[in-house]
Amino acid sequence: MTDSRHGFVRGLLSGTAQDLRFTLRSLKHRPTFTIAVVLVAALGVSVTVLAFTIVNAAFLRPPPHVRAPEKLAIISRELPTRPGQHFTISYRDYLHIRERSGSLEDVAGVRPDPELMIRTGSALDRRVAGAEVTGNYFRVLGIPVAVGRPILPEDVELGERVAVLGHATSVREFGGGPDALGQTIRIDGQRHTVVGIAPPGLGLLDGQPIEIAVWIPLRPLYTENSDWNVLLVAGRRRADAGLPQVRAELTLLAAGLAAAEPDRWTDRDKAIGLKAMTERQARLEVVGGPRGVASIIIWFVFVGVIMAVALSLIH
Repeated sequence: MTDSRHGFVRGLLSGTAQDLRFTLRSLKHRPTFTIAVVLVAALGVSVTVLAFTIVNAAFLRPPPHVRAPEKLAIISRELPTRPGQHFTISYRDYLHIRERSGSLEDVAGVRPDPELMIRTGSALDRRVAGAEVTGNYFRVLGIPVAVGRPILPEDVELGERVAVLGHATSVREFGGGPDALGQTIRIDGQRHTVVGIAPPGLGLLDGQPIEIAVWIPLRPLYTENSDWNVLLVAGRRRADAGLPQVRAELTLLAAGLAAAEPDRWTDRDKAIGLKAMTERQARLEVVGGPRGVASIIIWFVFVGVIMAVALSLIH
């Protein structure tokens, strides 16, 4: 039985090798066709990888390093004239929600900055994906730092110029070890002291597979101009509070804000709302909701057809 099994395997490998040699000889005599097939196959593979990356970020993979992400509520403004779209929140209103919410243990905010300018040593300035955070951001999301300490409330309150480096940035600039702590880097032309290193792959809660290069405290520009809507906001639900309770509470808070400050909290005489989503629902926004999901499925079908046609033409 062993000999027959080995013979079957040898025959299978031999047949596969013959098919491969025949295919290569055929392609060798038709170089233009070969190039076209290779390009089509490369396009199909690239689109498949891209689509899977998006699906993985939006549906399958929980955000790395975040403690119990299912207990988070992602909070945004919702304009009555633009239903289904979600908008950032001002620092002033972030504080209002944080101080008055009974269903949330705490609330944190982050301002993404995709073009933060950093410089280390004598190197040239370079643009990186950065983020400014409230002082409780790392604690509310339960994110541990790999080395050093996170950004703290007093850093924001005192306007301290400190920074937590992304893992890849720490490796690139300082070798990835604790030697980075205490180093000075320039961020948008201002000196900042490195106080910590984030764990590998730490990004934002929007599901995009982008590691943040550097985290800094929310700058006075945004705490002092507190009506600017710049923050993505996340709250951690209390153990006994479900998302419907959070949503009901936010509805009351938004109604109160609209009554007290109609200039800021109405849109064409209609009250602006506050909406809470789960962390997974927020990631779904990356692909445009259900329509985005349908588009990705269509892409997969399209790629499958292209690959099938390309393979059939080869033979």
